[in-house]
Amino acid sequence: MMLFLFSKVCFIVNAIGQLFVLNRILSTKYNLYGFEVLKYMVADHDWTEARHVVFPRVTFCDFLVRRLGNNHRYTIQCVLPINLYNEKIFMFLWFWLVMVAAISIASFVTWVARALFGNDRVVFVANRLQQGRRNGRDDRALNAFVYNYLRQDGSFLLRLIAHNTDSITTTDVICSLWDKWQKKAPRRNNDLDDPAESIELNETTPKSKEHKYD
Repeated sequence: MMLFLFSKVCFIVNAIGQLFVLNRILSTKYNLYGFEVLKYMVADHDWTEARHVVFPRVTFCDFLVRRLGNNHRYTIQCVLPINLYNEKIFMFLWFWLVMVAAISIASFVTWVARALFGNDRVVFVANRLQQGRRNGRDDRALNAFVYNYLRQDGSFLLRLIAHNTDSITTTDVICSLWDKWQKKAPRRNNDLDDPAESIELNETTPKSKEHKYD
């Protein structure tokens, strides 16, 4: 389970790291460009005129013209049509990375909550047992099955099966484990109870003395 959660953390770090690398490549220190674009769109303004312009469409270009042995510097206004496409690509990648990071964080928090709260595991198994027409209403037996037999890793594995397959497959697996545990439960209880009773009798019951009657 810890390895799975560690992989979730790696996904989060990867998404956030790519976002900062993208801004670094574009030589901008402003990491909230997408949110500023959303603010302009909500206010019904032209988002291409945002304050932090990453891909300018119009700029000034300097170039030299050689005339009569002299270099003359000219500054004119230039249009950069390629930035129309670069801006759209950058916006798509920015929102995509933010969405991936948000989904990864939500998934990590969800799995951590499922691992920490034991009552959620009991409810999950009880619902599957009811779907499989098994008697999972005995709280004592159900808690013993979840906490002592499946334990945290087993419940976590069943969650993964339910997440990646359908409900029928998950129900069949849980019901098979329940039936197997029910068959072993009486024998295990007898093995545990008999030695305890014998020890208790040996410790508390005094040995009977032999009496001789004339």
